[in-house]
Amino acid sequence: MKAIILFAIPPHNINHGAYPYGFALIGTMAKQAGHEIYSLIAKPNENNSEFCLRYIDFISEKNINVVALSSTSIRYPEVKYLIEQAKNKNCITVLGGFIVSAQPELIMANIGADFCVYGEGEYTFLELIDALENDRDRRAIDGLLYLENGIVIKNRPRSPVQDLDKLPFLDLELFDFSEFSQILMLIGSRSCPYGCTFCYRSPDIPYRQRNLDSLFLELDYFLQHYGHFVKELQIQDDLFMLNKARVLEFCERIKPYNLPFSIQGRVDFVDEEVIKALKEAGCYLLEFGLESINDNILESMNKKITSQQIRLALELSVKHGIMPFGVFIFGDKEDDAQTIQNSLQFYLENISKYWIHLSPIILFPGSDIYNFAVSKGIILDEVDFLEKRLPYKNVSKLTEEQYQLFLRKIDFYKKAKRTIAHTPIVTQYNSFSINRDGSMSIVAYCPMCDHKIYFSEVMLETLLKPTGRDCQNCGNMFIWTELPMIKTFQELNDDCEKYNEFFSGYKGRILVYGMNDTIKFFFHAIHVFRQKVVKIVDKYHEYYKNDLFCGLKIESPTSLHNILYDLCIVSDVGLLNEAKTTLTKYGLPIDNVINWDSAIKQNILNN
Repeated sequence: MKAIILFAIPPHNINHGAYPYGFALIGTMAKQAGHEIYSLIAKPNENNSEFCLRYIDFISEKNINVVALSSTSIRYPEVKYLIEQAKNKNCITVLGGFIVSAQPELIMANIGADFCVYGEGEYTFLELIDALENDRDRRAIDGLLYLENGIVIKNRPRSPVQDLDKLPFLDLELFDFSEFSQILMLIGSRSCPYGCTFCYRSPDIPYRQRNLDSLFLELDYFLQHYGHFVKELQIQDDLFMLNKARVLEFCERIKPYNLPFSIQGRVDFVDEEVIKALKEAGCYLLEFGLESINDNILESMNKKITSQQIRLALELSVKHGIMPFGVFIFGDKEDDAQTIQNSLQFYLENISKYWIHLSPIILFPGSDIYNFAVSKGIILDEVDFLEKRLPYKNVSKLTEEQYQLFLRKIDFYKKAKRTIAHTPIVTQYNSFSINRDGSMSIVAYCPMCDHKIYFSEVMLETLLKPTGRDCQNCGNMFIWTELPMIKTFQELNDDCEKYNEFFSGYKGRILVYGMNDTIKFFFHAIHVFRQKVVKIVDKYHEYYKNDLFCGLKIESPTSLHNILYDLCIVSDVGLLNEAKTTLTKYGLPIDNVINWDSAIKQNILNN
């Protein structure tokens, strides 16, 4: 057969402008080897359902017979669906990425792909296509998995690429990300020499760095082709900063480009000289692996850093005008109420200084903490765990009640968007006005120089995600985000307790009509509520095609016939008439249809 290959890059493979560089590199090499290659890249703001329709049409239009996909474990449902659709078109499917490398045999046995590639996939993929086109023995291809008579065959592992400088630059005609991103990505190394317990990257693959000459040749190549749209550079290594002399040399060489950039580092690496050099070179964002402010938790995570090093690195970054970014993850097996409170207290005390996200720990397959959860019976069915997109599990020393309270607290802080450091949190509800066209005029204060800044014609949608802004006085970039919630966490938590109390005594079956953020939050926060729900419907169910809420899929209202329920909760008051009309159409009762916000809050919270 002659392979006609599609490299599909769905929305979940492009995250905040960062695209799958390694996957695109494999496509570039396949094209250079003379194969017929196409790419299909998600459009800006395109959801998975919209992409899938284009994906199916594209396969037919171009007579594709081989589809290549890459993914992480948390996107198991989406990639499985794409594989199913490709196989319905009689395509051979090839899957790679961390999803395979973390659990090679389990993924091969369950996801439905014809072939899986584990480890670094450039040469494995090329050899596989050669074998398909020339009917050669696949058993000799290192790094490959496949099925024979229903049994998983795992070939021996492939040795990692030793000389990264010999790899080509991305084919920018084949993989044109300019529509999606104004960020230019470069990768100067592969793997990581550390072994954090929560990380799913394989410790068996050695850490390697590119020569800086090669890195800057690639930068020049990208700017020559994409210079008209590039606004910033992102060094996408897992760990760029390991050799001080190399970092300082990079800073000197990047200066003439006058290109703002972000980079990853470790708190035990940076010092005053490094931070100052980064700032002078154009670095505006420095990403650290923080994880916790407790030394015993950092030790449990095998971080090999201390809380004092965290404090110093953050202080140095701010001192020299670089925005430090990091994540506190909660729920390590040694975490208890006190250690979590310690990290939260540090976070709250430094809201206006540092950009820190909060997250429950995610049990990524392949990580030590995941293996711990499996060994303790916390994860009983590994495939079901993937199907549900790695739901949060309590592996800590918290009781389940404490853990659920903590999840609600984190969800509140996420909604309040107080996790953004250098954010003009002082922006209050009386400091903006709505213009006639629906845009906003906002007054804020620069977190660096305290200069009052006026922003006009700001569209609401830009406030729904972190947005970079430049101070007109000092020139520093800072991050702002949506305005904080009115309610405090304690008020929100009290609400949840009242909801739990009410639904504990409710014996009926609940139908949910319409999905929105309120329903999503309470599905997560009110465990007795989700136990009562028998069905969720939404006319935009296609948007949620691959989402599960406590094991339930969101279905079309046309599926309502023969449903048995005692109470119908409508997510938004604007849907009440639609819900009643639809229920009537199917001969279902409407005397027990209530809106969540108006009816439930009034009946429960005022009691």
